[in-house]
Amino acid sequence: MSPAVDSPSVFALLVEPDPKTLPEVRTTLRRWLVRQGLGEKRKVIELLTSELLARAVIHARSNLTVRVRDDDGVVRVDVTGEMAPEPQRLESVAELAGRRGEAILAALARDHGVERSGDTEVLWAQVWVHRPRRT
Repeated sequence: MSPAVDSPSVFALLVEPDPKTLPEVRTTLRRWLVRQGLGEKRKVIELLTSELLARAVIHARSNLTVRVRDDDGVVRVDVTGEMAPEPQRLESVAELAGRRGEAILAALARDHGVERSGDTEVLWAQVWVHRPRRT
């Protein structure tokens, strides 16, 4: 895992497609989210990032880039990498896990989806973030 960007409004990491990296990504992301002052929304963003990354790790054929962008009231999470095509029929356990992840994304994200260009996919989710006005 190596930092790609660490700026006030963008968090990015280059991550190996290994489930063992997930806890370290969550910890690093959590520190950045706290600095952003996102309050309780940071837990939602952390969970959405974990779900997207876990899904990407299953199909990744390359390292993954995790990017979280805080853009004036909307936080967008992207997980990008070269992905193997999804099998036509999944095992029932995998189907259940996929449905659980999809249910979490649908319940917590303002919007979410997948953008494809050749073998590269971007799994993404957006969250509205309301911050108190500073005086």
